[in-house]
Amino acid sequence: MEFLWNNGVLAVVSLIIVIVVNFFYVRNVNQKVVNGGNKILAILVLIISFIPSVDIAIFLGLNTGDIGSSVFGFTFSFEFVVIGLIYYFALFFNAKKEIKEEKTSKNAILNKYFNNNAILGYATAHYMSGIIMLMVSVGNTFLYPAMDFLPDNPMGGIAALVLMILYIFVLPGYIILKTPKLFIQFLNKI
Repeated sequence: MEFLWNNGVLAVVSLIIVIVVNFFYVRNVNQKVVNGGNKILAILVLIISFIPSVDIAIFLGLNTGDIGSSVFGFTFSFEFVVIGLIYYFALFFNAKKEIKEEKTSKNAILNKYFNNNAILGYATAHYMSGIIMLMVSVGNTFLYPAMDFLPDNPMGGIAALVLMILYIFVLPGYIILKTPKLFIQFLNKI
């Protein structure tokens, strides 16, 4: 079984599958801009995207020696962030195109693409999962060992707890909520 996970060709094929499946899912984003979208198709895309993503992460994890588990966590979370960003950019470019064609008001277009949209939910789910996992993965690898500078007393423990809460709960939440707002701000400038 490890041979299957430790196969570079399979990892490359998995990467192609992830890109192709997600591209075809968002290719006709205009048709899917409805409440709920096609739930069965969304679930299939999630499964077909999730399994190859795990394969890529396992391949890199198995081939990086002592830091393999960190590489696995980082790779898997990074893939989810990238998939989420692909969907955000697809929504952004479709909204930009529609704003330039000026079929309806800018507020209606922004509401259509960045408020009441099936793809937006899918993008947010991927992006949110990826950001949280990325923060935990990077935190375990770099932040936790870097907190050795704190004194070894109750004040140092409280400072470490506050830093971890800010890093694990506040920062990811801020990034997750700020990203769609950045796209909306750029669309408002058009």
